[in-house]
Amino acid sequence: RSIQSSKQIMRAMQLVSASKLKRTQGRLVQARETMAFLDGVLQRVLAAAPELDHPLCQRRDGPSVLVLFTSDAGLCGSYNTNLLQMAEAHLRRDAARATRLVFIGKKGHRYLTKRGYHTAHAYLDLAGRPNLAKAAEIGRHLMQEFLSGNAGTVSVLYSRFASASTYRPTVETWLPITFHSPLTTHHSPLEYIFE
Repeated sequence: RSIQSSKQIMRAMQLVSASKLKRTQGRLVQARETMAFLDGVLQRVLAAAPELDHPLCQRRDGPSVLVLFTSDAGLCGSYNTNLLQMAEAHLRRDAARATRLVFIGKKGHRYLTKRGYHTAHAYLDLAGRPNLAKAAEIGRHLMQEFLSGNAGTVSVLYSRFASASTYRPTVETWLPITFHSPLTTHHSPLEYIFE
């Protein structure tokens, strides 16, 4: 009876999770399309104006900041484990630069602080729910750290969603903003007027 009862509870949890996953996947696809469009605009501007001297594009000396995204709770298989292994490898490689950690999610914070890594900042109250105001606050804080010289680079380490069973730990440099590669086009380059 106990096993059957647990089985029914787990089945209900599975159905709720499947529904949440489907809804979240839809939002993720929309967000990726928006991000790809905005990144394309940014890359075209950078290609058209190589002399652009914006503070967020300037290379700086200073410690690197790694923003680690993990979940707040368990029951998600190797999701957090893969992120934490990649974070530790990144921290070992970058030991000379004394990487500062910004945690988003409780699992990464608990794991790495127990191992003696210093917390520059932690956002542990998101409960797995995206919040635009909180995301803007985090972004402003990281940009200010970069602009003030407290951070030479800002990188993000997160799980890139591929499918319901595949998440790829990914590290991307967020600041400074860089020009990825020349855009191949047969048209004459666009001219932008900056005001």
